[in-house]
Amino acid sequence: MSANSPLEETSDSSTKDESQDLASLRSELNAIQERLSTESDLEPITPEEAAEIYLEDRREDLVESTVQDYRRSLDFFVKFCDLEGIDNLNNLSGRTMREYRAWRRSKSSHKTLSPKTMRDEMYLMRNFLGFLEDIEGVETGLANKVQTPELSYEDEVREGHLSKDRANEIIQHLEEYEYATAEHVIWLLLGALGCRRGGVHSLDLEDVHTDRSELFIEFHHRPKGGTTLKNKKAGEREVNVSEEVAEVIDDYIEHNRIEVTDDHGREPLITTTHGRMAKSTISKYIYKWTRPCEIGKDCPHDRDPDECEDAQTIDSASNCPSSQPTHNVRKGYLTAERSNNIPIEMLADRCDVSPEVIKKHYDQRDKTDRRELRQEIYEEVYGDSRGGYLS
Repeated sequence: MSANSPLEETSDSSTKDESQDLASLRSELNAIQERLSTESDLEPITPEEAAEIYLEDRREDLVESTVQDYRRSLDFFVKFCDLEGIDNLNNLSGRTMREYRAWRRSKSSHKTLSPKTMRDEMYLMRNFLGFLEDIEGVETGLANKVQTPELSYEDEVREGHLSKDRANEIIQHLEEYEYATAEHVIWLLLGALGCRRGGVHSLDLEDVHTDRSELFIEFHHRPKGGTTLKNKKAGEREVNVSEEVAEVIDDYIEHNRIEVTDDHGREPLITTTHGRMAKSTISKYIYKWTRPCEIGKDCPHDRDPDECEDAQTIDSASNCPSSQPTHNVRKGYLTAERSNNIPIEMLADRCDVSPEVIKKHYDQRDKTDRRELRQEIYEEVYGDSRGGYLS
């Protein structure tokens, strides 16, 4: 067939038309994609505005202390956005959130965050971004791009706590050198009751009963009065105290407590010249006294206390590698009580914590230890290990 046959000319014309059609379709698709990339239903929002709107939305469901914890976490995100020049969250991407995750873990503070802390931080970010998706502040699907660390059981359980020996050393030191001061009483309440920092902060004079044969302290949820418990009304309870602890509290009230009322006209147990002692100050006293050098111990980090920056002021105490937060005192208390075979149900009521959490985080005994404890309890109740229908 010749090169100029009618059949070949028709074939060439058809191929040319198809190429033109494909080029036209590509052009239209490119135009659509360009319009989609430039046209957005998102409403511009700054990091600061987003954080405030989110916190206000969550305030109905959370106690104020949790709202403030969230605020501190989101402050890191706002700071990151400022460092990166991000003033409109419409522009956030999965890559940006990955960069934030790396920055938050190792560069946002003086020490690398633990896997559990990072998990909590990233869960908050996913919730935060999901909320912003709903109000058209970020692209749909961004929250799902936030990676949350997967923790093993060992990671979840392996959390620091203040040992019973260290706690006793600190309390003995306070009894000798800081007797019946606010700091001494704070340590006794945390160390003898296993309560949370918020519980100590919430106590009023009327909650302390040390003038009768039954010595106990009441914990109340009073949101209208400016103090809250983590589990709200469900966290209200009466907790017995020993005669020794009651005596120290009485001496504190009589000799060292500053007689003031708070902003709600209440009489707090732990006071300063300005009223009720702040939770942050309570934390500082725990960081302060968990520094080994503060109670005359040698520094385990080979530092000279006279030159160590972390040993100079109470505000820098939290930077000491050996200092511990208030929650570790509570965890140490629960761990010690489980080692002493105190039943989980009793601890759950006393410390306002679920039996499941106690079993997972504070019960380190093996199955033989647990069997022997059950044997002791059955023998105490029934005289042997039968029980049930056979008793």
